[in-house]
Amino acid sequence: MDFTPRNPIFLFSPVPSPHRSLLYASFDCSFLVLASDRGDAEEEFDARAWYEKYSKEVVEGRNLDKAISDYWTENVVYHNIDKTQGGAAVKAALTPYYDAFTDVKITIDDVIYQGNTVAARVTFEGKHTGKVGDIAPTGATVKQQITNWYVLKEGKISDIWSLADSAQVLSAIGAKAAPAPAAEASGSGAGSGSGAAAPAAPTEKK
Repeated sequence: MDFTPRNPIFLFSPVPSPHRSLLYASFDCSFLVLASDRGDAEEEFDARAWYEKYSKEVVEGRNLDKAISDYWTENVVYHNIDKTQGGAAVKAALTPYYDAFTDVKITIDDVIYQGNTVAARVTFEGKHTGKVGDIAPTGATVKQQITNWYVLKEGKISDIWSLADSAQVLSAIGAKAAPAPAAEASGSGAGSGSGAAAPAAPTEKK
């Protein structure tokens, strides 16, 4: 498989064409969609409908077992700091976040599909009913901007990347992030594709 992008183009609005290599970047939420091994002759894939179903059944339904059985490959990789691999391990990594928020609603803002990659920009809304780190449940309703990337292999997710605005959540539940060291805080700038450093662990406000 050749995953080298062909003729990348800079754009500043969503382009729904599934048959064009592109590089899409925006100031507030940047993501990269690369061409892959799907050709124009292949059957059209409704990425938005697929992602709506995944969001409803797994994310809003808080059902990671459904993800393991129906949506993830056996060796799915969650590209967090630890690069977690395997359905059971990814479920374990995500469970604390799934347990911390209930009454979840996902609003899909953009979906872009290219080759075997789906990128989705969404607004997450949920109620803080479980612990987040050392922070006890507050009952607060939180909103968070999230961008997710999914690589599909034979119809299932083989790789997951996620970029989220953690400051929105920390503020809503009455927490603040400790200042990041200068070396960590120096990212490559918005829209660069590399992103800024991950936020530090939350601490409760005094």
